Amino acid sequence: MTRARVTQILNLLKLSWKIRTELVQMPPDEQEYFSERKLREIVKLQYASQQMEAFEKLKSKYNG
Repeated sequence: MTRARVTQILNLLKLSWKIRTELVQMPPDEQEYFSERKLREIVKLQYASQQMEAFEKLKSKYNG
C-alpha cells in the first residue's frame, strides 16, 4: 500500500463525528452509495458545519 493511499484512508477520520455515526448506522445498501471517493471531497472541508452541509447535499442526491 502506498503512502498516498494510507493518507487517503486516514483522512476519512477527519470527517465530522456526526457524519461517521450516520454512515455506520445506515443499511449496507445505502452505505455503498457513499463511496470513499465521494467522501474525500467532504473531508477537504475544514469545518464540521461545512461538511454536514455537503453531506446533506450528497444524501439528497441519493434520495433523488
